[in-house]
Amino acid sequence: MRNVRSALTRIKTGISEKIPAGNDVYGYPGISKDMLLQAISECQGLVDGIEGKKETFDVIVFKRAFGRTLGT
Repeated sequence: MRNVRSALTRIKTGISEKIPAGNDVYGYPGISKDMLLQAISECQGLVDGIEGKKETFDVIVFKRAFGRTLGT
């Protein structure tokens, strides 16, 4: 989970530093910097919520799906 949390922090920092403000980030209508940051914050909340659980299947599925998204 530490790797996932680290990746989310890097993504959030990158969005904060590199994505321009506005409601059409890079020409995608309705996509805003604030919306992207909120989505990453929700992912961080999910990671915090499942970290201490005993149900490992959900954690493994989440980590694998997230890893594919990041290309790791």
